[in-house]
Amino acid sequence: MKMKKIFFIALVALTGVVSSCKYDDAEIWDSVENLADRVTSLEQLTQQLNSDITAMQAIAAALQKNVSVSEVETLVDGYIIYFTDGTKAIIKNGKDGADGKDGADGKDGENGKDGADGKDGENGKDGADGKDGKDGKDGANAPIINIKKDGEVYYWTITVDGVTEWLTDEEGNKIPVTSLGGTDGKDGADGKNGKDGISPEVKIEDGYWWVKNGTSSWTNTGVKATGDKGDTGAQGLQGDSYFAANEPVKQVGNVIVFTLSDGVTTFEVPMASAVTYTLNGAAFDAESEYTCTVNSRITLNYQVNLNNYSVEILKNEKVTASLDESSKVITITMKEAGEGKLVVLFYNDNQTITSVLKFNIN
Repeated sequence: MKMKKIFFIALVALTGVVSSCKYDDAEIWDSVENLADRVTSLEQLTQQLNSDITAMQAIAAALQKNVSVSEVETLVDGYIIYFTDGTKAIIKNGKDGADGKDGADGKDGENGKDGADGKDGENGKDGADGKDGKDGKDGANAPIINIKKDGEVYYWTITVDGVTEWLTDEEGNKIPVTSLGGTDGKDGADGKNGKDGISPEVKIEDGYWWVKNGTSSWTNTGVKATGDKGDTGAQGLQGDSYFAANEPVKQVGNVIVFTLSDGVTTFEVPMASAVTYTLNGAAFDAESEYTCTVNSRITLNYQVNLNNYSVEILKNEKVTASLDESSKVITITMKEAGEGKLVVLFYNDNQTITSVLKFNIN
């Protein structure tokens, strides 16, 4: 009987211990889920910024090579830009950066325990209210990759903490956005190869923004990508695109205007539709391939929406062309069978419109 009593007392004591170990883990799981969401958000941000860098490279290449925009496809969250040389760029609408989150409120103090049996215990005093958590810090700006023209060449720039510098290679040279042509050889010697354009990248590692200048070398910018836990809220993001939040792509007349996230930097590329051709009074589709025979001749009339422009024709060996600027007429003769091509440039001090006319010569 005495043994049963001891076992019963031990069981009651153990039950009390188990009960006292229970806790609410909802806060822990919320913290884990929030962390996972932040990691996913930062991964998506990095992917978007690198996609924007690729889009900027395509725009710079269009400006450098004097090609035009053939079509702008509108998406739910952005645009696809098609250029007349067959390349394209995908641009997503940017979003404004979110403010840093406020720190968590302090917990209320626990009520005092009742006095033990026997003597009447004094009422426990209420615990003091917990202090409010500190406000979260404002989000730090991601390093801003941009392009800038120096002379006749576009180069990459980087802005960190409001300071803009040229993005350079290991030798300190500015990095071109597109490939640079080689120089002519002297006295029969071969010319030097042009430098290839390099596309930089950004990433987040150890909580900081890193930038690669196109080689295998990554550099820590010293800019934090995430906020600290605990008494500071998560830092907000400056935005999720290098392009403007409102109207990053806009058509103004016959020009497509690209606006970057600062709202000031813009690039203008003409629409190919700024030039129209007619053949025997009917519209001539400059994007299609025209079938004709050897020694045949066609006469194209053209109209251009440019002021004070000049015209230049680049042709291959299978076609010849003559130009009458006063009458706005191009006369084209098919010389040899095969694929003929005629490149027509219309340009003034502000922009260049490029048309590529293709012929299937039988």
